Amino acid sequence: MDNIIKDAQHSLKTEGYAVAPGLIDVGEWILPMWNDICVLGELCALRHGIITSSPIAGGIDEKADWLMQLFQKDRRICSDLYDGIKQLPSFLRLAGSKVFVDLYSQLFSTNLVGIGE
Repeated sequence: MDNIIKDAQHSLKTEGYAVAPGLIDVGEWILPMWNDICVLGELCALRHGIITSSPIAGGIDEKADWLMQLFQKDRRICSDLYDGIKQLPSFLRLAGSKVFVDLYSQLFSTNLVGIGE
């Protein structure tokens, strides 16, 4: 974990963002969140009169492409989705997980980690 932290800290300073490959299991954490995002995307689209079917069975790239197509149809969907994702249980589980909180605490040298708007 120390090497992941050091690499991430360096990336934050030089690039403004950090990627920590292998830190979390994609199948356990990321895919469930993407599935929830797809369902939420359908609801946000419907709210704005767009009927669509998300690629829940597809991979992450297919889901991301679908979302980008939705955003191109109506940018309001992007705003709705942004607000909604922060309320998804799958997102809250990830953001509140021990591994994520520990990483954030070490990256930003703080004991106060929160989810904000």
